[in-house]
Amino acid sequence: MLFSSDDVKKKVQRVSGGEAARLQFAWLTQQRPNILLLDEPTNHLDMEAIEALEAALSDYDGSIIFVSHHRHFLSALATEVLELKWDGAFHYPGDYDSFTQATQRDYLAAGKRTKTPNKAPDKAAPTKMASNKRPPNVQKLKKDQAQITAQIEQIERRLQEIQDLYLSPDFHKSVAGDAIQALSEEESQLNNDLEEKMLEWERVSSLLEEHYPNH
Repeated sequence: MLFSSDDVKKKVQRVSGGEAARLQFAWLTQQRPNILLLDEPTNHLDMEAIEALEAALSDYDGSIIFVSHHRHFLSALATEVLELKWDGAFHYPGDYDSFTQATQRDYLAAGKRTKTPNKAPDKAAPTKMASNKRPPNVQKLKKDQAQITAQIEQIERRLQEIQDLYLSPDFHKSVAGDAIQALSEEESQLNNDLEEKMLEWERVSSLLEEHYPNH
């Protein structure tokens, strides 16, 4: 669980958001429940930890009910979708990608916009064969991927700093109300930015895997 040295002596109240998440998963592995209820389990985890969690849950024999804004995590694990709306619930017996295609609703799209059906191509308009398209430049893709990864890590560091502030002793006594509101707004914006950067990272990674599988 990536705890080492003096980390094991920390008081639970003093651990960071990411450490708290790892601690919870460590506890769960010992309990061996047959059902898991997970609310945004990837929050405060870096890319390596998210991939490890995804692999562990893929091998889990029980049932998992979870909420997540992480597209790759959701697509890799979810086998059914429960859409909760003000007027009721809709159950879709398939994964998230199938759900978005069938319903044209994508809650993880940038800006929370829903998908619209693709416009049928004009039969009179000339079209290019997909085979004639040049593959994207591998060096540019790698550069973009590294840049996006750095941006994700920067956002996650700032989110961790805000979480640590929240958990600091006497936080609400020493910080003015307007400062707390500003932190809350910054945290909300950072989470939105993180979601968009994760989508960008997945898009670039998919292009690399598609065109350069041995990169």
